[in-house]
Amino acid sequence: MRFLLLSLFFSLNVVALEFNCEYLKENKSFFKDFNPKNTQDYAQVDLSCDFSLKNNKITQRLYELANEIRGSNSACMGGEYFSDLRKFDFKLLKIALNPQEYQKSLENSEILEKRITKLKAYFRFWAYQSIGNFKLFKEFWKEYNKAINPLTQYFQDEFGLDKASAIYFASNALNEFLNWAVGETKIFKDISDFEKFVANKNNSLVQIKEYIYAKKISNLELNNGFKSALLNNRESEVIVEFIRLGVKLNEGYESALFFALDSEDNVKVLLENNALIDYKNSFGKTPLFYAVEYNNYNVAKLLLENGADVNQKYINDNEKISITSMGANTPYFITLCALEHTSKNIFMHGANYADVKMLKLLMEYKANYKEVDDLGFNALDFAIIAKKTQNVKYLKSLGLKENENLMLYEER
Repeated sequence: MRFLLLSLFFSLNVVALEFNCEYLKENKSFFKDFNPKNTQDYAQVDLSCDFSLKNNKITQRLYELANEIRGSNSACMGGEYFSDLRKFDFKLLKIALNPQEYQKSLENSEILEKRITKLKAYFRFWAYQSIGNFKLFKEFWKEYNKAINPLTQYFQDEFGLDKASAIYFASNALNEFLNWAVGETKIFKDISDFEKFVANKNNSLVQIKEYIYAKKISNLELNNGFKSALLNNRESEVIVEFIRLGVKLNEGYESALFFALDSEDNVKVLLENNALIDYKNSFGKTPLFYAVEYNNYNVAKLLLENGADVNQKYINDNEKISITSMGANTPYFITLCALEHTSKNIFMHGANYADVKMLKLLMEYKANYKEVDDLGFNALDFAIIAKKTQNVKYLKSLGLKENENLMLYEER
């Protein structure tokens, strides 16, 4: 199915483009008269131009992050995915070449500001649901803030705008990435005041304790505050106090140990207090999967020293079908349909995300490096897909051979 969708996508791209990048750059008024209605209309325009905000060095990483956060893909949405993506890409092209024309499509500033405020709040709520979300959230805002000044300068240089006008266009352009990332949500929530209070490292343990007793914090709020403390790498004494107050260590889609993975000290505290080391989420991923994915050598070593299963795998294809068909109670932000490489093990995951040092650590703990996933991919295949040159060299030295069908499935 995926191969057919990719074939459809690439077949649209080989159609002769009526409006190429050179034409668009020389005819910026094009965006005034061109009103695409369907996929075929968008297919007439080259959306891969270097000067588009999709590919501009200022916003290129932000584009990648927005897509990752959105979580849409062809496996889940079919052809609708490519249609929506083309519309977004077209908008980024229009902003880069004719911001004044783009401005006409914007809501009035008051409505727009309210919407962006709601999206920012929801984005924060989404971030606090898992460590993976939280890392994407932090990197997104880092890239967003880093882009403000150079993008403002871009609009000044390219269109002769005064600074105030350039800031206006830069802000709206960057908010399009936020809207693409989380704008489809029907949930408008934010984290609680208590979670925000705990996240603020200026607030001491004494102040946190005073807040808990003064506000009569409920058990649910207490557990959410605990996750906030873990995500924000609060001091171990803060973590110990939450544990003393009776928070749950081994409950939820992902347990407390997942939320602590950026802090070796806090991982130690949780393990000393009987946190389950091989707690699994809906994908079958354990904390060790994430420690390897984030290439956190010290935490991965700590987990392995404490008995983490080095050969844990993603759920298999039958388990995925069963969970999906039964409508299992997975969090709203989880899309199992996007999981293609079922039965992928931790060593393959390391080949995909980590480095040779991490792979050697896994080997020390008897990782099954010859294992294949349900599509027949081994660790070497994942290293090749991820363009991990040193990993490829190391894995070939172990005698691994690449899958002969690799090019048919290579992720793009």
